[in-house]
Amino acid sequence: FFFFQVVRHCRSMQTDDVARSTVDASAGRLLAIMADVDTVSGYLLAGIGDASATQGPNFFVVSNTTSRADMETAFRDLSSREDVAVLLVSEQVADVLRDEIDEYKKKMSERGPRRPGTKASNMPCTVLEMVPSTQPQ
Repeated sequence: FFFFQVVRHCRSMQTDDVARSTVDASAGRLLAIMADVDTVSGYLLAGIGDASATQGPNFFVVSNTTSRADMETAFRDLSSREDVAVLLVSEQVADVLRDEIDEYKKKMSERGPRRPGTKASNMPCTVLEMVPSTQPQ
């Protein structure tokens, strides 16, 4: 269900030049994810998995034993990859990496809108935090 919310969100972002370029499927850019093993497994079963020989996998599994330093490294690696358009971060990971995520988003907003003629591969990754949807009562 969350996957469809992300797709709907990405479609609604098309009024923004930066967002439009980051979800450009013709550029061959990937969806990446940082979350618990069950969430990552679901996305891999849905077909988002990719393991580049030069850049590694487009996912990072977080468990109770994963250190903050490992999460920070994975966040920097995934968010800086040119082949990643959207990085999904679970709520639990986002809580741990709040400062890094806020700093990244601030830095990206300061870049301003893309210039005409900019290739999509030169655009920054969009970081989306996965928040559990509430059940209807």
